[in-house]
Amino acid sequence: MQGSCLCGSIHWSTSGDLRPVLECHCHRCQKLTGNFMAATATATSDLVIDGDRLRWYSPDDDRNVAYAFCSECGSSLFFRTGIADGSNTTTSICAGTIDGESGLATSEIWFAHSAADHVRIDAELNPGITLHAGQPAD
Repeated sequence: MQGSCLCGSIHWSTSGDLRPVLECHCHRCQKLTGNFMAATATATSDLVIDGDRLRWYSPDDDRNVAYAFCSECGSSLFFRTGIADGSNTTTSICAGTIDGESGLATSEIWFAHSAADHVRIDAELNPGITLHAGQPAD
């Protein structure tokens, strides 16, 4: 699988498996993306990132998470947890950055009760997708 940012300054590829897409409607993901995060993930060791415009950001209130974006076009590309404590083994990939068809489907929606009022999340509209009020425990 491969993908890129909007302007093409950053390209990524992975030789590993991708997990199903998870949507997150928490406050931080809403601010980061302008709506909600839809992301798949792969083993960090399987991910190859090309381009010199990738920038990582860790919020002051949680140095254990980092978000990556293109400094040219602003595309949200990746996020990682386990940064400060060294437990990172996977990188989440913003699903919209995948080039071409992915064959992936959304399996879970996190922070469903925190979704913006313009987003309609309803169990009847999402058959087969698990809805969570927050982030499920690992």
